[in-house]
Amino acid sequence: MLALRGLFGFVALTCYFYALMHLPIADAIVIHYIHPVFTLLLATVWLGEALDRRETVFIVGCFVGVVLVTQPQALFGAESVPADPFALTIAVLGALISAGVYVMIRELRSTEHPVRVVFYNALVASLLSAPWAATTWVTPDAREWTILLAIGVCTFLHQQSMTRGLHMVRAGRATALGYVQVLLAMLAGIWLFQEEVDLVGWCGAAILAVSAGLLATDRKPIPPRA
Repeated sequence: MLALRGLFGFVALTCYFYALMHLPIADAIVIHYIHPVFTLLLATVWLGEALDRRETVFIVGCFVGVVLVTQPQALFGAESVPADPFALTIAVLGALISAGVYVMIRELRSTEHPVRVVFYNALVASLLSAPWAATTWVTPDAREWTILLAIGVCTFLHQQSMTRGLHMVRAGRATALGYVQVLLAMLAGIWLFQEEVDLVGWCGAAILAVSAGLLATDRKPIPPRA
């Protein structure tokens, strides 16, 4: 299970990167963030976690907020260039595989420590990506090593927190709270790069913030595992 988690995690990330390279970035992000919905459905089927109506409404609200914030060309661009069907398929496949990964992490909670899950994910990904990296290797300079190290530390902390969350909270809720990073990215763009956000974007941010807040603080008893 640990090896499969690493394998599927690597494939899902590869699909996401491919989508980012071949689709408008907003389209790729919106498709990727379908994964909490997939996770909710897979957890119901695979883990037997009872589907909760309030939780589902909050998750859908988060997704609507992401759509309004990112405003993908497929929905908001009247004259946008038709997207590559293969890239769209890869993007959806990546979201579905990501959902499977989160459900697997949730399943491993009873036997594996979060640190071990994160370690095997990094190990498998390193082994699978090493042949590609070796053929196109470019030695980073001091500045690039610093940036790469910072990315590595942030990634480890993210994986560790996400894995611990999935060990403690139902799969659908835990993954849906990841929608908050879209809101944080929007605020960072305003603060660091003076990016402008239109009224639709602010409406989406409000919907996203409210839905995520209600999802995180909802204390309604959840039906037990089937």
